[in-house]
Amino acid sequence: MDGTGTGKNRTQTSMNGKLRLIATKYNQLPVQAKSSLWFAICNMLQRGLGMLTTPIFTRLFTTEEYGVFSLYNAWEQLLILLLALPLFQALYNLYVKYEDKNMVLSAVVGLNITVCLFWGLVYFVLRDWVVRLLNMPEMLCDLMFMQLLVQPIITNWTVHQSFFYNYKKMAMVSLSSSFISVIASLAAVLLASSNLVEHRVGANLCVIGVIAFILLSQVIKSNKRLYNREIWLFTLAFCIPLLPHFLSEFILSTSDRMMIGYFCTKTDVALYSVAYSFAMLLTLLTSSINASFVPFQTRKISERDYAKLSPLAIGVYIFLAFALSALMLLGPEVIFIFGGKKYESAIWVIPPICLGVFFSYMFQIFARVEQLFEKKLYLVSATLISALLNIILNMIFIPIYGYVAAAYTTLVCYICLCFTHYYFYIKVCNQCLEGARIYDVKLIVNVSMGLVGFTSLIYVTYSYADIVRYAMLVLLAGFAIANLKRIKLILSFN
Repeated sequence: MDGTGTGKNRTQTSMNGKLRLIATKYNQLPVQAKSSLWFAICNMLQRGLGMLTTPIFTRLFTTEEYGVFSLYNAWEQLLILLLALPLFQALYNLYVKYEDKNMVLSAVVGLNITVCLFWGLVYFVLRDWVVRLLNMPEMLCDLMFMQLLVQPIITNWTVHQSFFYNYKKMAMVSLSSSFISVIASLAAVLLASSNLVEHRVGANLCVIGVIAFILLSQVIKSNKRLYNREIWLFTLAFCIPLLPHFLSEFILSTSDRMMIGYFCTKTDVALYSVAYSFAMLLTLLTSSINASFVPFQTRKISERDYAKLSPLAIGVYIFLAFALSALMLLGPEVIFIFGGKKYESAIWVIPPICLGVFFSYMFQIFARVEQLFEKKLYLVSATLISALLNIILNMIFIPIYGYVAAAYTTLVCYICLCFTHYYFYIKVCNQCLEGARIYDVKLIVNVSMGLVGFTSLIYVTYSYADIVRYAMLVLLAGFAIANLKRIKLILSFN
């Protein structure tokens, strides 16, 4: 007994020592690092909440209702981009230009409110036509235009806080609004007997509406002047030219749901959306990798230390390929958890979605070289080409093959994006690096082809052989355990 007690005490002491060490290291971090850390934590928790609540709402909604809800989210993202405009993008430039930061925030928020009120008036006049265009119930369209008014206020305030490293305020507002919104939305749906989607959206709007009103009051209290002609003109001149780039990114990531809604049924939208929720797991993985890899990549390119960067980049690709393979092997189980038996046919879009995540990660290593050397035209051109291709392919293949085609057209477009960015990457190397090549592209191609081939095998196991699928998963797990030290070394980016 005494020996056991002593062992427990030692374990407890060791644990307390580790916690104190972590707390000490955290306290020693500069405020910039703490701000970045909490911004990443908030972003991951918000995504995680969305992912965790998906299995609940897919069971409370019918497939058609969940399809309507997914369409609402897609249209909301598009209209906030096109009508509310990404005005927050100009804040950092304005903060450099003007000394009175509160005046800048107040003016940009005022511009956002003015723009949204204008489009709200247009919507009021053309309401019947807009409802037919969006292909959604009138109430949802009304709620969407109310959301346009309040969401940019929160976004601008959040950017303002991040500029001054006020991570405590930002984290408190971000996390509390996310948790309260989830609880309110769930309660509203459970208490409703009909119009479940409207109650879900309305509850969320009430929460963010109250928060936006409080934040707007603080902004006005700091500076009552919501109009500043010079700031308004600069902001519009800065943001409007960026619209094609942001719109192209939206088309690649979200427009497929809208086109499925147009060519197919709301149930098809639901099936595709649940499978795409699976991608949230994958983006959490890639975002975690990028949090460490992007600064390392930028530093090594600046130092021209390509000998160390290239092998680690290949190592990251191999790790990502294995992780995606494991998630694909678990695809049927994940779909069952996310949506239940009524969504089981969505498993067929998991392989192309996973491959799309892989290639979307791949093009970024080339694009960041263009970004580092400020080749903005290359970045915009590549995204525009792929976005236009995505629209054309979706218009051709979705009416023929249904919602599954959207996953494959998006995959093709991400592959196209890789080739386009690789072409521009070569040009940047020739122009700025005296012809030096940063990455071993042959190895990257070999890893990519290996993943594509393995994905084809996984695809077959979905229909015929669960036991084979589980055996492949065990082999992957065994390989990962055997190479655990090497994986840790790769992901340490030292």
